[in-house]
Amino acid sequence: ELPGPMGRLIATDEPHPTDWYPPRRHDTPVTGVAGTDFSPVSWAADGRVMFWFRRAEAPPLTVEHGTAVTCLAEKPMYAVFGDEAGFLTAVLVSAVVFASIAAHADRVSGVISAVGSPLVATWSAEGVIRLWSAIVADGRIEARGELPGHEDAIVACHFVGGDRLLVSASLDGTIRVWSVADRRAIQVIRNGAPVHALVVSSDARWLATGDAAGNLRIAEVEPGNRYLAEAVIKTQHATGIAGIAMAANDDQHALVWGTDGASIWRMPAGSEWQPPSQLTFIPAPPGASVATCAIVRHGVSALVSWTNGTAVLIDLKGFERQTVDTGGAVIRSVVDLPQTFLTGDDRGRLIEWNR
Repeated sequence: ELPGPMGRLIATDEPHPTDWYPPRRHDTPVTGVAGTDFSPVSWAADGRVMFWFRRAEAPPLTVEHGTAVTCLAEKPMYAVFGDEAGFLTAVLVSAVVFASIAAHADRVSGVISAVGSPLVATWSAEGVIRLWSAIVADGRIEARGELPGHEDAIVACHFVGGDRLLVSASLDGTIRVWSVADRRAIQVIRNGAPVHALVVSSDARWLATGDAAGNLRIAEVEPGNRYLAEAVIKTQHATGIAGIAMAANDDQHALVWGTDGASIWRMPAGSEWQPPSQLTFIPAPPGASVATCAIVRHGVSALVSWTNGTAVLIDLKGFERQTVDTGGAVIRSVVDLPQTFLTGDDRGRLIEWNR
């Protein structure tokens, strides 16, 4: 057991009693964590992708990729990930079947998968979004076209309505909404400052972006719905907005962060339009900056990790703060799961936190 009220170490290089296996960790800092409550997956700069299973499930699977993994998206029964060399790889976990393809000329910056569809989208500093169909059982990944138009690196993408629409944000200062079937942009929002963060509401009616100037923008996903008035709000984040997070089941709260701290916002919710309003601001400790943030516990709490090896858990209703005992490690990635939430840190550990 870790010190403190919540932590349980499930990945370590020392023998440890646990109902997860293998009892080991990454040799380098964890880059990301994703997955489900039964089979979370973690990846790191050492090129290792690790699928974790509880003892009642199948044996563990460790993919020794060899090249640093930069991003990963999980689908039922398989996962797709991009790497520093520009390749896209898919792994069918149950049968250990692999498929790989050269996706970009440089590192793959991100990958997302469409719900209810085999379609996958990747992007990089090239400014082009590429679409793929992963037919992993046959060991194939097939190209399904491109979405060109951005003039600088793409920072985030989201599928909307299965694979009907795709929303993208770029350092070129634009947010684009694409018709995937037509391979064309149906809306271009010119933000001005480089866009660093993008989220889409769970009902797909609106999107929120954060930019290098510290502006929070709210806009309709599909123009003409007349659901809301576009809003641009100058936030307290003087160093710019680096990320935005919302709970999958709660559009009412958003967590916004930059290197200088994190803020919690009330967002448009329900049938009536109300502009976003800031509820609280959590400044970074002296000499530290934000490492990562996430909304956890199914929209009940916000987790903020600092680069000095400390972290805080904030209740989204009363804004009470609880110190998270990380043992001095810096939490770099977080995934919220039905029964728990997991963190990956700069010591290569994966930690399960009790709700």
